[in-house]
Amino acid sequence: MRKVILIYFLFFSQNTLFSDESAVETSFLDRFIPLHDNIVTRYHHFLKRVDDALCANEDLNNTKLEKIIYKNNIQIITSLKYEKDKSLIPYLYIRANIILPKTSKRFEFTIDKQTNSKLLNQKIDTKDNAALTNQRIHFGLKYNLVQNNYFNFYAKLGTKINEIEDIYAKVGVIKYLNFRYFMLFWDANLYRYIFDEKLIASTSLNLIKPLNETFLFEKDIILTYKRAEKSTELDFIAKLYHTVNDKSSYEYWLSYTAEDNDIYNYAPKKYALHIRYRYMLKKWAYIELIPQLLQERDNHFKTQKAIALNFGLIFSK
Repeated sequence: MRKVILIYFLFFSQNTLFSDESAVETSFLDRFIPLHDNIVTRYHHFLKRVDDALCANEDLNNTKLEKIIYKNNIQIITSLKYEKDKSLIPYLYIRANIILPKTSKRFEFTIDKQTNSKLLNQKIDTKDNAALTNQRIHFGLKYNLVQNNYFNFYAKLGTKINEIEDIYAKVGVIKYLNFRYFMLFWDANLYRYIFDEKLIASTSLNLIKPLNETFLFEKDIILTYKRAEKSTELDFIAKLYHTVNDKSSYEYWLSYTAEDNDIYNYAPKKYALHIRYRYMLKKWAYIELIPQLLQERDNHFKTQKAIALNFGLIFSK
């Protein structure tokens, strides 16, 4: 199975890694440019029409309208994941942000996961572990009750696209704190699932510190309470982002999860380590190689190995 992943890697990287400049100009990705640009144009045109329909009476100059519309991106990611003693599993992920210039004063639409951090504002969040977990696509409608550069209080109604009946209501608060050498982001969320009446509450504190032009450090502490399971989970996550150049970058991720319930008192539940290497084939196409080590209490803390290979397309201006 590892040979299959290697072949997949070489197939998408050969045009840029092993060929000369003239070959690159006639590569498959270059032939894909007109279709790529057409999809982006149609996507932004569709968003404009939706925005006009929702807020017909709202006036906004064309320059500002175009500037905001062009921030809307879509990512389509095909992934191959291999785990020891298991078959090679393909996944398809879609990430998008939908921010409408007129409507976004109050409303935002979300697909899958969007970042809440000011540092990555308006960008699609690719810094989660979705490449190695079978996360479902979520669709949501978010209403901003209070929003400024330092504070956001919002309500959201969302569901999984493949499980429409799994509807949840969410209330959240985000506080941004900017200091001279680092940034802090605090948020608190309350989820209520409509039909099965599950209640989940979570809060997190994120510290982001640029070390230099090459390295960025992030530390996350997340506390999650699940009423149905009567359990609380505490996550500690350390991330280091390493930008080598315009084409290559690394992400190092180390996490620890503890659980508190009727049986355990914040006992270790899971350890995880993964490295994400990304190579930009074009400004709108990339490949990623992600090896991972995982130890879970349910598996007697035996080391599980996994590796994933992603090919991603970014549809943006």
